[in-house]
Amino acid sequence: SQERMAVVVAPEDVDKMLGFAEEENLEAVVVAEVTKEPRLVLSWRGKVIVDISRAFLDTNGAHQEADAVVTMPKKEENYFTKAEPKKDIRRSWLETLKDLNVCSQKGLVEMFD
Repeated sequence: SQERMAVVVAPEDVDKMLGFAEEENLEAVVVAEVTKEPRLVLSWRGKVIVDISRAFLDTNGAHQEADAVVTMPKKEENYFTKAEPKKDIRRSWLETLKDLNVCSQKGLVEMFD
């Protein structure tokens, strides 16, 4: 698994925190410094790649609204009342297990964890 965690500590506690991580056999590095400036500034290989205001970050992006109309389904179109019962349950079950739409996605999930 590739669990990640961010911890904010006072500058004077950085070494202590890194020591705690080492005691637990955890990899820990300082990746940022909190400043009084109201901006998020990210640098990579000596070049500023992000410089945005904290006020913008606090908005969680652009405000969006959408209207939706939900209509009541027609009783005569209910799948459960019009689906025919399966005659060969075993065969139907095996066919369902072969369907890629219902198979396990365990390997796929692990690749993108």
